[in-house]
Amino acid sequence: MKFEILTVELLVIYQNQAGAIFVNARDLHKTLMIKQKFPRWIKRKIETSGFSKGKDFLTQPSKINGRSSTEYLLTIHAAKSTAKASFESKETSIDMREYLSGVGKRFGLQKSPSSSAELLLVFAKQLVDQEQSLNKANQEIRELQQQRYIWDNLDINGDQQQQLVQKVHRYAALRGIAFPKGWNEFKRAFNIAFKTNLKLRVKNYELKHGLNELTTPQYLSLVNQIADGLRVADAMLKKVS
Repeated sequence: MKFEILTVELLVIYQNQAGAIFVNARDLHKTLMIKQKFPRWIKRKIETSGFSKGKDFLTQPSKINGRSSTEYLLTIHAAKSTAKASFESKETSIDMREYLSGVGKRFGLQKSPSSSAELLLVFAKQLVDQEQSLNKANQEIRELQQQRYIWDNLDINGDQQQQLVQKVHRYAALRGIAFPKGWNEFKRAFNIAFKTNLKLRVKNYELKHGLNELTTPQYLSLVNQIADGLRVADAMLKKVS
């Protein structure tokens, strides 16, 4: 069966020829930071959730490091159910379900009306959706105005964002590693310290507020966790000093 890649974000989103949308369970396992090995985890999830092959998931043969393996493609509904049942991090589980709901809204296909009555219902729903969209747009404008105020009033000389950048870069220099790797280690340390997933949270925030390419310091500042980031960076520096 052929699949089309709709987008590559936190997860790769696939669509088959019938229009159904899927995510790779292996990617979901990694993003949720599940400690259990993937093969055992996915088989247990399928069994305990009562998923049916062909309805809730599909399988595809693959090779990993030269060894034969199996990829499991979950429907959005099955992926949300799987994320909900993952208790390694409650916050990450909630963020993932929110992200998957957004994917379903962006790429989900609607059933075509089969009668005049259904067509009228569709038109009525469109009118309601338009009114809701206008209300949402007005709310987003207010939020953007507030956000613009925040950005315009940030002190770029010596503010906490800059302090975090300097600390992480100093950590990378002391470790003798490239700056991007230093940031990866910072995110990993932050995730462990607060049992979260920074990459997932940043992506959800960008989608919710219509932003692009937020840096980690910018995001932490906007959600009032820059002080937490500084403490993590200080702890990292203490280990290598």
